[in-house]
Amino acid sequence: MSRPMGYGGKGTIQRASNHAGSARTAPKYPHPFFDQGQAYLPTSVKNLFHWCRYYFLTNPAVHAAITKMAEYPVTPILFKTENSTLRKKYEEVSRILKLKAFRVEVGLDYYTYGNAFVSVMFPFTKFLVCPHCGHRHAIKNKKTKYKWVSSKYQLSCHKCGNTGFARVHDQYLKSIRGIKLKRWNPEDINVVVDQVRGDCQYYYKMPTKTLNSIRMGNKSAIETLPDVFVQAARKGKRIVFSEENIYHFKRPMLSYKDTGLGMPLVMPVLKDLHYLGILRRSQEAVAQEHIVPLRIVFPQGGTATSDPYSMVNLGEWKREVQRQLSQWKIDPNRIPVMPLPLGYQTIGGNGRALVLHNEYRVWSEHVVAGMGVPPEFVFGGMQYSGTNLTMFQLQNKFLSYIDDQRDLIFNFIFGKIASFMDFPDVDGDFRPFKMADDLQRTMLYFQLVQGQKLADRTLLEDLGFDPTLERAKMDAERGEMLELQKRMQQQQAHIQGDIMQINTRYQLDNQRIQTLAQMETQKLQQELQQQMQIEMQQKQQAQAANSAAGGAS
Repeated sequence: MSRPMGYGGKGTIQRASNHAGSARTAPKYPHPFFDQGQAYLPTSVKNLFHWCRYYFLTNPAVHAAITKMAEYPVTPILFKTENSTLRKKYEEVSRILKLKAFRVEVGLDYYTYGNAFVSVMFPFTKFLVCPHCGHRHAIKNKKTKYKWVSSKYQLSCHKCGNTGFARVHDQYLKSIRGIKLKRWNPEDINVVVDQVRGDCQYYYKMPTKTLNSIRMGNKSAIETLPDVFVQAARKGKRIVFSEENIYHFKRPMLSYKDTGLGMPLVMPVLKDLHYLGILRRSQEAVAQEHIVPLRIVFPQGGTATSDPYSMVNLGEWKREVQRQLSQWKIDPNRIPVMPLPLGYQTIGGNGRALVLHNEYRVWSEHVVAGMGVPPEFVFGGMQYSGTNLTMFQLQNKFLSYIDDQRDLIFNFIFGKIASFMDFPDVDGDFRPFKMADDLQRTMLYFQLVQGQKLADRTLLEDLGFDPTLERAKMDAERGEMLELQKRMQQQQAHIQGDIMQINTRYQLDNQRIQTLAQMETQKLQQELQQQMQIEMQQKQQAQAANSAAGGAS
């Protein structure tokens, strides 16, 4: 990035003299696009990345805008498979890799640098191979004895007793818990572009701290880093990434100068950020020099003819004034008596009138808007509206960003893990992203579910619920309800049985009482009939006896 032209440069404007026949030129003026910020623009991509990182870490508006842009569109991962075992396996991988936090971190690199470089690091065990007998020694085994000499492993083989420089073999292990996701610092990545075909080659320059650790033989470096890093440090070369081992996540960039890199979010507002820094420094100067005023006390003459400077001992007057002021600080209600009136004058203290907080706020909003972020998204006040153009633009930007992250997570990360671990491929997606809770669309989905035009799973996923988990909860609740109903029916049956037994017992008692009463009645009737029969027989016998006695007479 070339420096702007100044006074007397090639871009100066020349004017012909108004005097006829004169060849004199007019005064030379600077380039029309030159300003103070232009002189401090980065001259290289690495310098640009440095200032992007600086403003992200120090400017509150830039930090808030980038952080919200990175965090807001991140939604949970949903795996589209009916195989519960496979789903649990990939959910465990997501939990181990902490993909939600990782996606936010990728977003921070993406919006700060305009680029994010990601690789999947698989676990491995480093072996030192004896050059004499070929026996392999695990480098972290306590029996393995080696020295770091000339950036090489000098192995003392306990198998054959030979001592020499060992060959290195990295044996990769199929372990989920050892898999790591690596974000490479864009400031350490160089991209070489084929200007005709557009193919990119990625070179990684190890940081100085890592290089020094390897060259000094630090065990935490030489025993844990892949051998390609150790060899690159020993030879002083950069590491070349293959296309399948690095994922380049970049923002769109103009084709006028294709460097293979994306455009940082703060690049269009670098000059505005420089001006904002000037405002901030001016406010610091105001706060340091103009907020607290300088107060001066002096003796003041009562009349035009009285001169206190010739009539009063100024040393004693000063000591008396200082004493009275000290006493006044102790007792605010103190009323001092002074021989002469005091003069009072303030210098400064007009800092409040010089504060540029309104202009600072306006330029902060201008910077946020220049980054392509609605100021309301950072400073608050944004509300959901179906006709809000700003919301639609922001949502479309997020949807495009989510598509790129979907390719990163499912095609690159999960694809490489499935290939390495021999897992079946699984299709997945993120929970649908929404700018706000749209009640109208939710009611529309609910009506489609009632009309059997939409699956329940789609509605639940749109609302942010896991259909499998909700189905399990419903099954558990249904079982609890059935068990509760069963206990209630059993209790009701016991109560009804007790009531029936009581009714039956009382019915039997009533029947027994009625039977006894009937038996007593029948017995009385039988006794009465027998008595009546006996009386009739006696009466008949008496009549017969009377009849016989009357016939005899």
